[in-house]
Amino acid sequence: DDGIRGTSVTGLGIANSTVSNNGNAVTERGIEVTDLVGTASITGSTLTSSADDNLYVVNGVANPLSLTVSGGTISETDAVTGGDGLIVIANGPSNITASVTGVAFTNQRGDHIQLTTDAVSTAAVYATGDGNPMTSTNPALVLGGGITVNPSGTATITAVIRNHATFTGAVTSAVSVASSLSSTVRATI
Repeated sequence: DDGIRGTSVTGLGIANSTVSNNGNAVTERGIEVTDLVGTASITGSTLTSSADDNLYVVNGVANPLSLTVSGGTISETDAVTGGDGLIVIANGPSNITASVTGVAFTNQRGDHIQLTTDAVSTAAVYATGDGNPMTSTNPALVLGGGITVNPSGTATITAVIRNHATFTGAVTSAVSVASSLSSTVRATI
């Protein structure tokens, strides 16, 4: 069961909140929002101990989304079923601008942040990450532990990653960037 779930939502604001201990299986997340458009913000909040992802945003609509996640903590996805701390999936014709600033990421089983698309995506994603320390203290339980950017289809993802104080305990790479033959990634690290 998700802590917060939304579908076809215009605008979202969550501030100084705690979303904790949600779900007991794969696809049960802290916050799950599908087709979120407009302006959305999650500020000064703690998202922790979700069965799968702590924050999951998937869009398949052309209406633009401006997502800001700032301050607070995103931590501790489940050691067996856990996924990512923050995953943004831009499907179809999505148009997403995401900013993640000053969030402490700790102990996700998957990635701390993942930006991805589906195989037929024509999406445009612009994402910035600034000042987000990322720590994995038990690498034996971690599948990623960093940032992954991996579009498919003919999608374009522009990622700017800066001022990260630390990447600690990532399993493969602190930052992993890959694309399909037809997609485009522009990354500044």
